[in-house]
Amino acid sequence: RARGQAARTAALARRQQRALQALQLHLPLAHALGLGARFQELEELSYKAIFPESYAQISHWHSKLDVQGQILIATARKKIEDAIARRPGLRRRIRGVEIQGRTKGMVSVFKKVFRKNKTRNQVLDLVGLRVIVTPTAAGSEGVGEEDEEHGEEDWRLFAGPPPPLALAPAAAADHEGAPRRRR
Repeated sequence: RARGQAARTAALARRQQRALQALQLHLPLAHALGLGARFQELEELSYKAIFPESYAQISHWHSKLDVQGQILIATARKKIEDAIARRPGLRRRIRGVEIQGRTKGMVSVFKKVFRKNKTRNQVLDLVGLRVIVTPTAAGSEGVGEEDEEHGEEDWRLFAGPPPPLALAPAAAADHEGAPRRRR
């Protein structure tokens, strides 16, 4: 009986050692080579092997949030589509709208909670929404015209420049540390 327990403990230690090696060596190398997306399952299995209880708890919590996030994305998509449909001046100015949504992946949530020592309530970016508006040629020329029903400001809510925090993650910082756009 003691031998069986020792064998199980040794097997667990080997599994955790391989998982740690994958996280510290193989995954960073894969990301550096541009192959990171192909190794997501290995990363997930590694965290699961090293931190089985923590991973299970966060996974259970994440599965509930994922369902709620999908509902939130669908609701936001519908509200945006309806808002555009109710504004004829806006509809004339755009050729198309693409609305994309995502919920934060399990591994990403786990890393944020576990590595960055955050509580579940401190993970604020669980749902992301991107709205891509393609203007018509006439729409881009007529942006300054007043829309009879809603006015110019209403159009700017949909077509204004992105806020500073929405810039590409690779945006460089100037000598004072303020973010600036890449050209």
